[in-house]
Amino acid sequence: MDGSLVVSSGSTGERRVLLCVGSHGVGAATLRVATTRARRAGGVLRLLHVAETTTPMGLEEAQRRLDPVAEAARSLGGGAVRVEPVLAFGEVLDQVWSAAAAAVLVVLERPAVVRLGGLRRRTSLTTALVEHLDAPVVVVPGLWPTARVAADGLPPVWHGGREPRTVGVLLDEPTECRQVMGAGLESAADLGGAVELLRGWEVGRAGVVAASRGASLLVVGRGGRAGGLSVSGRVALHESVCPVLVVPVPPAEEDLATVLPFRRAR
Repeated sequence: MDGSLVVSSGSTGERRVLLCVGSHGVGAATLRVATTRARRAGGVLRLLHVAETTTPMGLEEAQRRLDPVAEAARSLGGGAVRVEPVLAFGEVLDQVWSAAAAAVLVVLERPAVVRLGGLRRRTSLTTALVEHLDAPVVVVPGLWPTARVAADGLPPVWHGGREPRTVGVLLDEPTECRQVMGAGLESAADLGGAVELLRGWEVGRAGVVAASRGASLLVVGRGGRAGGLSVSGRVALHESVCPVLVVPVPPAEEDLATVLPFRRAR
């Protein structure tokens, strides 16, 4: 193997959703999110697993991690989603970056918090991918939705047997409004729910986390004036109880020129 992506057949221009499968596979909730998004986007779900080694034993182990996820995805898709399992070799960031170039959405699973020596450490891989991928990214907490149940002391079925369908839209600056609000409204329409507007500079960390407990999704922007994730956006990425959709936002000047066409760039 030469470290290149093993690509399955398929026509160009297809609207693929890319799900990154880690060394421990992915949770059932993460797979459900990815399959549902793939069905809505066009019916193609690509499962990417980056193997650590190309030895026969390493390849066999990688295949054992990928095959059950592919089987479960086909079952969830019910024939409406074409599943493309893909093995890649090399650096994770490079391979995900390459595969994401042809995707309309990337789905990542955020690992659970690891405690070492009393310190809380979170993986930096999720942040690196979210900050650098051009496509929108959905990040699903690895313990979702059981984390919400445990933290709130609720039974496995909550809110009268119905999962909350609120979509929280987190804004940190006016120039993000169109892209982030648009994604929030579209997501709420898909869920048959409502949008809750959150001003990051007002609600703070506690408000972002609290909003995630009663929501099915948080939507945040990446880019704009900040050039990446804002402080409240990072809180959502790392501490949200529910999945987070990260939407690319154009640079501030470009966005303002579109929203206010009478303002000319100097």
